[in-house]
Amino acid sequence: MFNIKKFLYFFFFLLHCSPSIAALEPPELLLNTQCINVHASWNNVAGATGYELWYQPIDASQDWDYIDLSSSTELSTPLWNGANYYIALAAYNAQEVSEFSPIELLTAGDFLLPPIQKISINNLNATISWNQIDNAEKYELWYSIDSLETWSQVEFDKNTHSISIDLWEGAYIQTTMASIGKYDSFSRFSEIIDIAIGGKPNITASYENTLYPIDVIDVFPASTASPYAPILQNCVYSKTRTQSCKLSTLPLLGQEFPAPSINNILDRTLVSHAWMTERFEQFLQLLPPDSLKLFRAVTAVVISADIRPAYYDASTGAVYLDSQYFVIKSDPKSVSDTVDQTPDYREGCSDSLNFNQLFRYIKNGDYAYFEAESERTINDVLLLAGQVLFHELAHANDYFPPSSLGQLDFNMSVHEAADNNIKNRVSHQLTQFFPLSSDVLKYLADVMYDCSNSTCQQTSYTADGVANEFIYDGANDTYNYNTVYEDLAMLSEEAMMLYFFGVERDIALTNVPTNKQASGDEYIVAWGQRHRISAPNIKNKIKFIMSQLIPEIDFASYIDNAPAPTDMIIGKSWNENITLGNNKRSKKSRLHKHQQPVWHINYQ
Repeated sequence: MFNIKKFLYFFFFLLHCSPSIAALEPPELLLNTQCINVHASWNNVAGATGYELWYQPIDASQDWDYIDLSSSTELSTPLWNGANYYIALAAYNAQEVSEFSPIELLTAGDFLLPPIQKISINNLNATISWNQIDNAEKYELWYSIDSLETWSQVEFDKNTHSISIDLWEGAYIQTTMASIGKYDSFSRFSEIIDIAIGGKPNITASYENTLYPIDVIDVFPASTASPYAPILQNCVYSKTRTQSCKLSTLPLLGQEFPAPSINNILDRTLVSHAWMTERFEQFLQLLPPDSLKLFRAVTAVVISADIRPAYYDASTGAVYLDSQYFVIKSDPKSVSDTVDQTPDYREGCSDSLNFNQLFRYIKNGDYAYFEAESERTINDVLLLAGQVLFHELAHANDYFPPSSLGQLDFNMSVHEAADNNIKNRVSHQLTQFFPLSSDVLKYLADVMYDCSNSTCQQTSYTADGVANEFIYDGANDTYNYNTVYEDLAMLSEEAMMLYFFGVERDIALTNVPTNKQASGDEYIVAWGQRHRISAPNIKNKIKFIMSQLIPEIDFASYIDNAPAPTDMIIGKSWNENITLGNNKRSKKSRLHKHQQPVWHINYQ
């Protein structure tokens, strides 16, 4: 096989190298591209008086050429969308030229995005369709049938945007896609989509993937008298899926208790520090009794100083909570010192974008809770930690809705049970009945919450443009667009916060102030709304979701009688919009920039 790198090195050697051994070291080239703007920099090579930058279009439409950069050690220049070059750098002086730096591929402008898959199921037939991607030459679909390990692929030309598949009762298929451009350039893969047809899926995975690093902080049972105390830690921190505990060893709470009590929950709780046990018990005692039914879908609760962000894990059936949510102002310093201050790894994901999303929970025209540890009381913890817990419990009840608990096989591990329960998964039905429609927001969510690179077009979006996409779709947050699981969890979180605590959620799309320390007065609302879950295009989604997660509560009647959404005043600041028309200024006015959302792990 022809090796272009070896050829070029040989070519450059013949062109530049004298019979004597070169004393100059090759430069170390660093490339940084922001949209079409390219910045190249390199180290100052000892003995060099100048540098040559060699380049050739990747399609070889022109011969190799070079720019003499004299003694400069950096170059900044705009190119154009779609520019693709091989480049290499050499140092020189009056006597010799160095060897060349490793050849780099320089790509400027927008990169290929993956297609967004949409699934439609009719009896035993599934149709997979996808959007057209600019500059894609073809598409590659990867699929797995009844297995999480064996994947196959099929390619489609750029004019094909759907495929119809005849399936069978009990079929379980996973699909993901990528775009392929010129020179066989690849996009990243799209979100994996599950397709299940009736019956019980026949899934044959060995689950050997590593789940947790070995160096997690030690945790211990909140209740040493718990019958599960000896096995809790091994079950919720399984090193591999093979070691995921069977339901006969650690069943879901709802398999034992149709209405779990506080003691039942504490018997399944692990903590990293003793103070967390007392605080979590205080928290549970303040929760409305009906909300405890949401714990039916979990095997355990873990509260630890090294958890950030909070998440739900379908492989263990446990929810994992960041201990920072439970600290209050009266706690001694010894308590707050146990909380890890490491930032959420997703902070800064949105820095390249030209808009912000803000949110807050409101009660009686003011912030519903204090977020800062120095101000919090236990009542603030109830709402702050309650918001996070409701979100994670929504994920758990998505995987194991109450109607499915009696059908689970005790001989299966938690992960096997989750996979085989896909036909009952609420999010699987949600994507069929109430899919989100905005591809623009789905791609933006990849940037905002997965830290994917932003395209040139995405960095040009303003808050007004994003609002035009958001208003008419069935979401209450941009995080809904990250995955269908988050669509369900965000909607149910807001619904439960309203029902159980009487607090309303604000969301707004705003500018990006030039001052990084800007107050809420400098964030100007391009669009915003309070109590969005009563919007006509969201109500029916809420009714469906909540009827599945906690069927004992008549959410349908509650949402039907809830007040309509209230629009914010466009052009006014985030702070000015807290009372929505009332000139009274909130005593607690402060900025609630979009926190990094709580998270869940989906290993499928």
